Amino acid sequence: MPNDEGRLVPDFDHLVLRVDLAEPWLADVGFGEGFWLPLRLNTGSAQAQGEYGFRILEGASERAVQRRNSHADWRD
Repeated sequence: MPNDEGRLVPDFDHLVLRVDLAEPWLADVGFGEGFWLPLRLNTGSAQAQGEYGFRILEGASERAVQRRNSHADWRD
């Protein structure tokens, strides 16, 4: 999770698991404002869940999940 300076720091209320089935999935098992259903891990497109959309971005050494509702921009 990015801090005020934009550096990634641990988020202490979340735990996500990679689940390898026929394709890899990301499952959020933590508390807070996460996604409710598993997300496909190998995708750059939005995945809808209720009023929210989620997408996974891949960086050089990490991945980031972004979220938005129908009236907002993407945010980490």
